[in-house]
Amino acid sequence: MRPQRWKRPGFRWLAAVVWLLSGFMPMLAAQAQGETLLQANPEVDTVPVGNQVLFRLEVTDGIDVNAFDVSITYDEEKLELTSWEFGGYLSNLSLVYKAEDAGALRLAATQIRTPAVSGDGVLLELIFTAKAVGTALVEITEAAFADPDGNLSYPTCQSGQVSVTNDPTYT
Repeated sequence: MRPQRWKRPGFRWLAAVVWLLSGFMPMLAAQAQGETLLQANPEVDTVPVGNQVLFRLEVTDGIDVNAFDVSITYDEEKLELTSWEFGGYLSNLSLVYKAEDAGALRLAATQIRTPAVSGDGVLLELIFTAKAVGTALVEITEAAFADPDGNLSYPTCQSGQVSVTNDPTYT
């Protein structure tokens, strides 16, 4: 007899993740863009091959942010995501979902027993290592914020760019 799908361990995990994320990702048509901005800072940077570059994803004019779901893409031939960490904008965070592939990162996290945040701050810090000469976009492809009641808002996103040069390495 074939086991029921929901009893398979992999399916239960996937079902739980889908259930958790359903509150964070838009399932219907996207809402109109709000006043909130999520931007890569610096907007443009230049580094020699072999060096690291730090991008901060900064929130401007956030309103009652309690959770986020953000997807980033980048040129994996020119950049390698060395590490990432939460910024100080939200606190007491629990990572709900993480998918890290060559050229892409998706993170969803929520605050635990912490009041929602309004205003400005650093949401994430991403450190890349420059691998090859050229220009690489660090693109925020999707972003959603949730308030404590699960209402979603979609910030306007501004991506960043790295120009990787063949200049001598920094010392």
